[in-house]
Amino acid sequence: MDVAYEVCAGIDVHKNNGVACRIYKAQDGKIRTEKQTFPTMTKGLFALSDWLSEVESANIKRGAVASDLLGVSSRRILRRLISEETPDLEALADLAIGKLRDKHGDLVLALQGCMNAHHRFMLGHLLDPVEELDVRIGAFEARIEEMSLPFKQAVELVDTIPAASQTAAMGLAVVPNAEAAN
Repeated sequence: MDVAYEVCAGIDVHKNNGVACRIYKAQDGKIRTEKQTFPTMTKGLFALSDWLSEVESANIKRGAVASDLLGVSSRRILRRLISEETPDLEALADLAIGKLRDKHGDLVLALQGCMNAHHRFMLGHLLDPVEELDVRIGAFEARIEEMSLPFKQAVELVDTIPAASQTAAMGLAVVPNAEAAN
């Protein structure tokens, strides 16, 4: 038998509830079948929607635990997922830093999925340009910092403004001072 879809779901809707079934290939290669009953009231339908939306082709749920999907922890985890065919979930969760480290157990559960070679290929090609832009941004920030050295005192003063980043402070302090110097 040829596999047409790796993940399927069906719903039997009644007056007071709906019974949903989902079938998918788990990370261990076994076919898994899950069935759950949901009330037909709004709250139950949202729960059904959430349950069904977990059925994604890779079924990796970093977003359910990590708030910054392109943060340092997420990128470290993604790079390991891309580079290893069968990664150790505990080791992946150990890559988390900061507040995400406190969610180790949830992260292990969220990382359990069905990654295949195509998923790794796609993730790599989607992550590469993001990291390339980070390198370019770093180069611009270094150039801005270099150009702002003659205006260090003004930069430090502007940097005291709440919510102003160091880079914004450099831009705000350097441009008017540079124009005045010309």
